[in-house]
Amino acid sequence: PGTVLTSAHMGWGKADCLGCHDATHGGLAAPQCIICHGTNGAKLRPTNHANDGCAACHEESHAASNFQSPMDCTSCHGYVAGDGCAFEEDVDVVVVGAGGGGLSAASRLSQAGLDVVVLERHNKVGGCMTAFDRADYRFEVSLHAMGGFNEPDGPNIKLFKELGIWGKVEPVSAGAMYRAVYPDFVFETPEDVDAYMAQLMEKFPDDAEGIERLFGDLAEAEVVLNAAVAGLQGDSKPLDDLTAENPEGVMRFLGYLDKTLSEVLVDYFTNPQLISIFAQLAAYAGQEPDKVSSLFFIMMWNSYHRHGFHYLVGGSQAVSDALADAIREHNGRVFLNSEVTDIVIEGGKAVQVKTAQGNCFNTRYVVSNANAPDTMELIGRDNLPEKYMEDMDAMTPGLPATVVYLGVDHDYTEVFGNVHEIIIQDSYNPHDVFQAGMNCDAENDVLLLVANYSVVDPTAAPEGKNVITITGLLGFDCFTDAWGNYDYYKEAKDVVAEAYLDRTEQLLPGLRDHIEVMEVAVPQTTWAYTGNHNGSFVGFDSTPEQSILNRLKQETPIANLFLAGAWTFPGGGQATVLMSGGYAADNILALENPE
Repeated sequence: PGTVLTSAHMGWGKADCLGCHDATHGGLAAPQCIICHGTNGAKLRPTNHANDGCAACHEESHAASNFQSPMDCTSCHGYVAGDGCAFEEDVDVVVVGAGGGGLSAASRLSQAGLDVVVLERHNKVGGCMTAFDRADYRFEVSLHAMGGFNEPDGPNIKLFKELGIWGKVEPVSAGAMYRAVYPDFVFETPEDVDAYMAQLMEKFPDDAEGIERLFGDLAEAEVVLNAAVAGLQGDSKPLDDLTAENPEGVMRFLGYLDKTLSEVLVDYFTNPQLISIFAQLAAYAGQEPDKVSSLFFIMMWNSYHRHGFHYLVGGSQAVSDALADAIREHNGRVFLNSEVTDIVIEGGKAVQVKTAQGNCFNTRYVVSNANAPDTMELIGRDNLPEKYMEDMDAMTPGLPATVVYLGVDHDYTEVFGNVHEIIIQDSYNPHDVFQAGMNCDAENDVLLLVANYSVVDPTAAPEGKNVITITGLLGFDCFTDAWGNYDYYKEAKDVVAEAYLDRTEQLLPGLRDHIEVMEVAVPQTTWAYTGNHNGSFVGFDSTPEQSILNRLKQETPIANLFLAGAWTFPGGGQATVLMSGGYAADNILALENPE
């Protein structure tokens, strides 16, 4: 996290940040600097100043800074608004935050003909569903893979069609899912569910009966979960029919609700090596098997193994950009560099949304894709029931990730072979794996996810070069002194990078010698750029108490205000975040079109 600049800065009041700092964060445009460093003394506009662009009057201003749009100007030059509104407009829906959930909701609602405005504090859409460029390399922020694109009926095919972006993004089969590398054992996990079961039964014949039984129960759980979700959306018939046809299966499903993954697996497996291999996907949920919700894991596992393990050309940024385009195609508007500072509540309803620039949007509905704790501050805690706030305050954010992003001038795709991700794990004990990260032991962080995005997306780097990320699980508390202390922040990131490179070079020899670009993101980096508390990629922690049916719902005590994003139902993950926005939109459309 960068230091907010003051008048002591030698460049105070000057717009050309890159004139002095072009090597600090190579690839960033000048307006992006304000996200961490503030507006550097930019003058505010008077309240009667026009709102329709800058070029007509200020064409020559800051010409050397290569600003691309009026939003580049207004990101620094907000209105002199005080507590009032320098500019007002009436709209149907305001979406706070252009993360995946907000974009999903806005796309659905704009397609339905509502006048939608999306307000995003960053200079690009996507939130955690985004990418950033350095030199010739494009780095994926968070997506490892997305399930659900197997033809003809993958659930995410249907979802992308509903969002108006099917055919605008290109899913690519990632082949096998990942290779797990232990000190004495290597296991390559197939995507296909039958091949996976057969391979496990071959490697662990003593647990063959339990493996076969588990895979059958996982298939059954997907059917029941889909029926339960339909029930939450108002259609109880599928679950009623299943309860009559297969009461044992429904009861088994209900038994998963309050169990962790480890508590479920001990009913099927005896071999700790097998348990460790099967539970690898818990890392994608940001929690250890001893704590992660079994039902959330089952939902994620079925999505990948039954409906396809894919990446997307252009990464998750391609999805976010396609959604923003779909919103604009249906006359919706997306305003970047527009931080929301207040959601005004009157008579139990949200009536207006204000931005730091002094823009005010009077609205009939609000969808907040901002993280849930910050959303409640924007609303004002006094406007919410005490019990609602007590329950939310008791919820805990999920574990963050620490990531080393590398652009290398060497092709390592042969090392990866049929996978684009290799999981290095030094222990078969899942608790030890996660505890090392929580203990801030970067040198012995016993689980690293090493991904080579060039295997699945040749557009990420020039030919013969690779984009490689190394992801570990060092916790937020490992970097508590990073706020406002850039020297400490930089030194801490360097220590992490060296430790992660030491371990990864055992897999990718000579890696250090080929690095052209390196960036390191610790949890505080994620918080600074996305606003997610604790730097969590998954929102609230994916424990049984906070997952699936126990997740924060889209509806709030404010009648016309709804939530979207990883902090809400159905949970963290890019496909689930898109679903959350769809559910928020469904609530609004139901109010617009009552039966």
